[in-house]
Amino acid sequence: YVCAPAITEPEVAIPGGEALYVLVHTPYLRPHHDWKKMLPEYRNTIIRKLERTAGLKDLEKHIVVERALTPQDINDRYHVLDGAIYGLASHGRYLGAFKPANRSPDIEGLYLAGGSAHPGPGMPMVLMSGWIAADCVDQDKLVSQAGPAARPAACTV
Repeated sequence: YVCAPAITEPEVAIPGGEALYVLVHTPYLRPHHDWKKMLPEYRNTIIRKLERTAGLKDLEKHIVVERALTPQDINDRYHVLDGAIYGLASHGRYLGAFKPANRSPDIEGLYLAGGSAHPGPGMPMVLMSGWIAADCVDQDKLVSQAGPAARPAACTV
């Protein structure tokens, strides 16, 4: 994903310049990953690919300011498990709709929302996850007087 925001908002870049935002999918953190060592190779690969495929000739020469956010940074700054911005892996037991439910089956009053909970990763799904978790809270408040047996197993939207 590449975004060039100064095309519509010139104030985000130096006069006459551009502010490219490049999002690259990387693996989540594993014990053998050292992003201090890995970043230079990733960076060079990305720059070369942008020069080759996006027509950004001599891109490297035009870079004035550069910032990188690695999975290690995401893990350390935002406490995202293993720096995985999209949450749990979308394969194996977490494939498709099999993400953890928005209402904990084990701990009463615990509700889950986000990319690792149902329905899954990506901004629209994360927002939906929050709405579903909020609906679970509302449903539980409505049935609390009827007793635990009236508590729905799953939340409905």
